[in-house]
Amino acid sequence: MGDLNCNLQKNDHPASHLKSFLTEPGLYCIPYGATFHTLTVDSWLDVIIIDSGDKLVGYFRG
Repeated sequence: MGDLNCNLQKNDHPASHLKSFLTEPGLYCIPYGATFHTLTVDSWLDVIIIDSGDKLVGYFRG
């Protein structure tokens, strides 16, 4: 567990690098979407990774 400091909604180098890091070994990022909001920006900062999307039964944002 750790802090990635990466907004997966962006198309910048950190986001692309993390997406490649996940897809190459077949990991799955739960698609929460934006989890941090300000008046001008929505960011997807909470990244939860599992080893297979097939294991995910469901999820919700509370």
